[in-house]
Amino acid sequence: MVDNQTTKDSGITVQDISMVVQIMDLASSRGAFRGAELTQVGAVFDKLNGFLTKAAEEQKAKEEAQQAAQSQQAQQAVGS
Repeated sequence: MVDNQTTKDSGITVQDISMVVQIMDLASSRGAFRGAELTQVGAVFDKLNGFLTKAAEEQKAKEEAQQAAQSQQAQQAVGS
């Protein structure tokens, strides 16, 4: 679902979102946000970070499924 392809019509990639999270973290550490803004910034940061975590989990599951399918095909080929 969310490999490094762009999302439909937006041109935004998972790597772009990862960069935004890094920028937000850096800006926060350098004091770019006022205290009153930190709750909102933190909420967006958490959403984006959660999205990235889910995307990584989906990618890992996809890769594991592909490896399992390849292993199964190899076993079938040997058994034939």
